[in-house]
Amino acid sequence: MTDQSMLTGGAVGPAVWFEAPVGFTELPLDIDPGNRTTLILEGLDALYPQVPVEQKLSATLSAEAGLRAQLAQGLRYAASCLYRASDGRVIHGLFQLSVRATATGEPLTFAQRGAPRLAAARPHAEVGVLGLPCGRVLVATEDHMVRVPGTTFGVAEDSVVTLRQLEALLAHPDGRHLVAVVFSTGDLDYWEEWLPVLANALSGLSFYPPQADGPPPPGTTGDMGIDRIRQAFG
Repeated sequence: MTDQSMLTGGAVGPAVWFEAPVGFTELPLDIDPGNRTTLILEGLDALYPQVPVEQKLSATLSAEAGLRAQLAQGLRYAASCLYRASDGRVIHGLFQLSVRATATGEPLTFAQRGAPRLAAARPHAEVGVLGLPCGRVLVATEDHMVRVPGTTFGVAEDSVVTLRQLEALLAHPDGRHLVAVVFSTGDLDYWEEWLPVLANALSGLSFYPPQADGPPPPGTTGDMGIDRIRQAFG
């Protein structure tokens, strides 16, 4: 189920269609970081007034930390993701989509060719290949320590947060652009509960207009079984 759809494209690169699952709230990318974090925190306050302030502040820090890392890499879309876990805790993640001008070679074999190289370059990451409706995707999952400047919240000391990041890399059919989807969360203990959310989000990617009767995306497998998702996501 989705509550919004997004088209990203135009002069800056090829078009990519995406349906945002329920719980995704698009973030403004062209405003001051301090104002952006204030908007995120205010949104959390409005949606979940009963959640402790410390938890909402931690979620805001995680969102801003993950967002900053992608702004210089062709970021087209970012959304704050809010869900209630099975134990009642509100968990938060950040979903980002970038399109980069990169020669990928043959799109059909991009993921299989890239997996050994990515595993060698990032030995601490879980690397795998996942079949999505839009094609085969190269997936890497890894934990990162991220420093958030204290000035973001008007305090003297910086903060350090641990984020679990999933990066999904997909070759555009034109062979000249790379679609990068990054999901990050500071709620590491709830990673298993994020998997169906991520599967839903990634399955909404498409290189074809929703109303068009164009050819199916290359590499379509139609297999989105949860076991395969867990294997690829680590």
